[in-house]
Amino acid sequence: MINISKQKGLTLVELMIGSSLGLVLSLTIMTAVINSNVMNREGMKAAELTENGRFLNSILKDDLANAGYYGALASLPARGTPPDPCDLSTLSEGVYFPIQLYNDTTTLDLAGKTSCNIRIVPNTDVIVIRRASSVELDPASLPDEYNIQSTYNDFMIQKSTDINLYPFANKTETEEIRRFFVHIYYVSPCRETDCGSSTATDSPTLKRLELYEGQFTPVVIAEGVEQLQFEFGIDRSGNGIPNETVANADDAYVVDPTDEELQNIVSAKFYALVRSNDVSRDHQDTDKYNMGLFGFVDGSVVGENYKRRVFMNLTRVTNIAIKRES
Repeated sequence: MINISKQKGLTLVELMIGSSLGLVLSLTIMTAVINSNVMNREGMKAAELTENGRFLNSILKDDLANAGYYGALASLPARGTPPDPCDLSTLSEGVYFPIQLYNDTTTLDLAGKTSCNIRIVPNTDVIVIRRASSVELDPASLPDEYNIQSTYNDFMIQKSTDINLYPFANKTETEEIRRFFVHIYYVSPCRETDCGSSTATDSPTLKRLELYEGQFTPVVIAEGVEQLQFEFGIDRSGNGIPNETVANADDAYVVDPTDEELQNIVSAKFYALVRSNDVSRDHQDTDKYNMGLFGFVDGSVVGENYKRRVFMNLTRVTNIAIKRES
């Protein structure tokens, strides 16, 4: 009787086929994981871009809407020339200019124009917004900051915790004391609070100079901001809405207001071009981005491997416009 033993194990051919199928399956799983990680990173970039844009949109909109709010002060007479926004000795003169603009600054700083020690991205706007806090201060515990005390037709800016040094020492409900804010928004070539003398452009960033503890301090608002442009609606008839100089002139909004027009701004548009903080390897940006009257920005010129989005907002400068309504 012949005893035929059963085959045990795999033949070489079966082993090779099994190994090949395992390798294909492993590669498929690995590719799926890599693609998932790439999509996740791109999704995070898009989310970060959107969050930065929405945050700066909210900050600028609220600040513009409150520009020119000085508590009880009802109105301001016209003045000739806006002061240096970083000169602390001219803070009172600045009250007459709730909004001040340096249009399309072509240099890396504002040397010769102001004493502000900042570095900016060329051909971007720099805007100054002045206002008082919405919160009235307690005269018994005043902060050692620049505060504004106002009545219906007068005001005083003072840096002191002593109520007796304010012009209206016997404070009443119509003699309010509030924090005085000067906010200077600009696009910086770096994400650090102080770029120093470096010309590096690691990540263009929207920053704000804030008047704090007697000096201007830079604060980062949003990273990835490549361009910032403003347009202002000018009230030429005193009715609280933007007007053209003549019928059909199409100049109710201007990009470079005169000193007189600065004091008659009742609305503002702003356009912010925001990019992702990191490049997208396979992305080619060939889009052109509409920045209003400034024109279009070509994505392939400023850096084609970044994803971008324009954030635009139209805001009424309420505290100025509402006082002009008939």
